[in-house]
Amino acid sequence: MTPFLLAHFHAATEGKSLAVNVRIILRNAELAGRIAVAAA
Repeated sequence: MTPFLLAHFHAATEGKSLAVNVRIILRNAELAGRIAVAAA
């Protein structure tokens, strides 16, 4: 995702996309941790 697209989505959703993006990042980190534990 480019900075241009992020800015566009942020403006188009009146800032709501930021919360969604943060949640996606946190869930991806959680999943990566579970995969690392399973692979260890």
